[in-house]
Amino acid sequence: MMKLLLILSLLAYTVPDYWIRDVERRVELFDVESHLIKEKTDTSGFDCLIARKYKSGNLEKLHLAGKSEGIDTIDVKFYTKGKFIYAQLELVITGYLQKGQPAEDQPANYIEESKTYYKNKKEGILLNRIIDYGENADLDSLKYVLSTMKFDTVILTAEHYQRTVNRFKKSKKRFL
Repeated sequence: MMKLLLILSLLAYTVPDYWIRDVERRVELFDVESHLIKEKTDTSGFDCLIARKYKSGNLEKLHLAGKSEGIDTIDVKFYTKGKFIYAQLELVITGYLQKGQPAEDQPANYIEESKTYYKNKKEGILLNRIIDYGENADLDSLKYVLSTMKFDTVILTAEHYQRTVNRFKKSKKRFL
């Protein structure tokens, strides 16, 4: 009886991932089938930020890619179907914010990759991984190492979805 309760409780806390695979396939298919409909370059704030809007049927993607002085790089993609945001993919390369010089054993920079998928406006999942690095690191090698790392997983709620919507609206209003 105790084993049965343990198995049932484990099943209750696992995330069924069928819808996650469906969203990932939808993103991959969109990237193959979509076409660019609008592009804008902005140099205020970043050295260069390029905003692109893609479309395929009733699906759209807003892609923001930018680089600023030093090492700050951002690559954010919002995937939408109508007014529903079903995915947000993000890759950030930046330094930690700190006062003064970092301690010798403390990394000054990091690369973060996150994938946010929404099943609906109330349920979603965040897959996130981060790798720290110091000066003179080979970013291509670090990106490869990052791609082999396991994602940390966070279950998202309607509140998270609303934050994603707000960020999307601000980005769209500012850049397109």
